[in-house]
Amino acid sequence: MLWKFQKEFIFSLLLLISIFLFRLKADAVKPKETPIATLINYRDSATRELSLENERLRGLLNLPKRKSGTIAAIGEVLTLDPIGWPSWLTVETNQADRVRPGLTALDASGNLVGHVVEKEGKHVKVMTILNPQSRVSVSVQESRELGILESAGLLSLTIGYVPNDNSPRVGSAVVTSKLSHNYLSGIPVGTIQSSKAGKGFFRKILVRPSANFSSLEEVVIVY
Repeated sequence: MLWKFQKEFIFSLLLLISIFLFRLKADAVKPKETPIATLINYRDSATRELSLENERLRGLLNLPKRKSGTIAAIGEVLTLDPIGWPSWLTVETNQADRVRPGLTALDASGNLVGHVVEKEGKHVKVMTILNPQSRVSVSVQESRELGILESAGLLSLTIGYVPNDNSPRVGSAVVTSKLSHNYLSGIPVGTIQSSKAGKGFFRKILVRPSANFSSLEEVVIVY
């Protein structure tokens, strides 16, 4: 009886070992699908990125048909400092020989980004309109009020020196004025978010920038 039990135990043990070895062998010869799927996903993503970049570049090349000014260079944004609400951009371009300090930087839609302050080799440094040091002469496109645009802190700009007697409409477009020294006139800057009478002589006007700085990948430098 004991011998019979031992034989059954040994048979069961050998059967389990055989099943384990069969599965181990099957896993060893099974095609590795995960790395291949990863490569396919990467290829598809890279192809999509290239397609989107080509679309953006085609839009940049058509920019002169929509906006005033002549393209000096098109560049890729390498760094934003700080990210999300950048005061400075570093741009790389193969046309840096055509760039000089003071030229205007636009996004792909022709909205104002800032102006060139220096260049070194292929790298161009741009001060954005979000920089606390930036000052831009602007006008309200609809009512023609003139003022000075500057940073009002995170996520907003402000227009100063508009008298309390004037009341530009919320939603009105703001563009660079003809009095600007650093920028071409008529460039879209933003839209008025709020306009309230100030405590002194001037209104408190907040502006949302037209350029989307959080998704900025290329800039156009014009003169």
